[in-house]
Amino acid sequence: MQSETDLGHIVGDRYLLLDSIGQGGMADVHLARDQRDGHLVAVKWLARSKRNVTAMRDRMKLEAELLARVTHPHVVQLFDYGLTGDGVPYLVLEALTGETLHEYLARRGAMPVEQTLPLAMQLAQALEAVHLAGLVHGDVKPHNVFLCGELDNPQSIKLIDFGFAQSSNHDSVCDDSMVAGTLEYMAPEQIVSDPLDPRADIYSFGIVLFRWLTAELPFDTGPMLRLFAHHLESVAPPPSWLLDDIHPGLEKLILACMRKNPDNRYATMFEVLSDLECVSTGLGEVCGAQMQCEPDEYWPRSDQGKHAFEILGKLGASTRPTPVPEEKSLPMQSGVRTSESGIPEANDVIETAAG
Repeated sequence: MQSETDLGHIVGDRYLLLDSIGQGGMADVHLARDQRDGHLVAVKWLARSKRNVTAMRDRMKLEAELLARVTHPHVVQLFDYGLTGDGVPYLVLEALTGETLHEYLARRGAMPVEQTLPLAMQLAQALEAVHLAGLVHGDVKPHNVFLCGELDNPQSIKLIDFGFAQSSNHDSVCDDSMVAGTLEYMAPEQIVSDPLDPRADIYSFGIVLFRWLTAELPFDTGPMLRLFAHHLESVAPPPSWLLDDIHPGLEKLILACMRKNPDNRYATMFEVLSDLECVSTGLGEVCGAQMQCEPDEYWPRSDQGKHAFEILGKLGASTRPTPVPEEKSLPMQSGVRTSESGIPEANDVIETAAG
C-alpha cells in the first residue's frame, strides 16, 4: 500500500503510525500509538495524492469541526485534530475493533433480522444525534457503519466517516464541482445538488437497512445513468421480494424511508426509531410516514437542481420534463458539467465516492 511509506512517522509530534488500516480516494487511516499515554488511536489524514489540494485540506478541516459537534456512544469519537508541520490536516479518532457492515455482508451475506434490529436501532440513534447537532451525514452506507466486537457476533455499531457531512441549514452546494456521496445510497435531492436536510440521510438509511436484511441493493448497479434514473424515478421494490418472512411493519418502515419526495418520508430519525421499537418489541403499530404528495415523485427544488435535472434528462437519466431554471447561465457545481455551448460533454456524469 502507498500509505505503508508513512509507517513509523510521528504525526503532530505525538502519534506514532503503526499500521495502515484503511485507504480511500481522499484519506488514509492508520493505527497509531499516542506517545503521551500509550493508548492506541486511529489517525486519519489526507492521502498523499491529495495533500497539496487546498479544497481537500479545507474539506478535512471542516470534517473535524463538524464531527466535534457530535457526542454519542454510537458515533466515532474525535479525540484530537491538528495540522502537520507542512499543513496537512489530521484527525485522531478512537480505534475500533471489528469490521464494517460492508465487510460483513461481503463475507457472510444478509444478517438475520433478530440480529439486525438492535444494531439498526443503534444506527438510527446515531443519526438522530447527528441531526440534533444540526448536521447531515451525507454518506450513510455499509462502509460507514462499523460493527464493533466479534466478527460474527457484533454487539454495537459506530457511525464513521464524516467526510461528506454538512450543516443541515446548508443552502448551497459543495464548492468542489461534484456531488459528494455514494451513488447507490444517495437521495434524489443529493443527486441534483438541491439543499439537503436530515431526510436525505433517512433515504440512505432505508437503502442500508434493505441491504442489511437482503444482501442486495434495491436498484441494480448497472450503467450509472440507469442508477440515476432509478433514484430519481423508480419506486423501490419491497424487501419481501427477497425476504419471505420479513415483518410487514419493518417492510413498511423501509419503503417509507425510500420515498422519492422528502415530504413523503419520515420527517425525523426519532419517528424511524419509534417504528423500529414497535417492530423490535412487538408492542404498538408501525405508523410509517404519511403521504403528503401523490404520486410520490421527486422534483428539483432549486434553480441549480432544475438545471442539473434538465441536463440529466439530456443524458437519458430522466424521462420527465422539469421547469427550466430562471438563470440558464447558472454556473454548475452539481457534478454534471456542460460545455460553453450548454451541451453535456461526453462522460460528464455525477462523480461519487468509490464503493
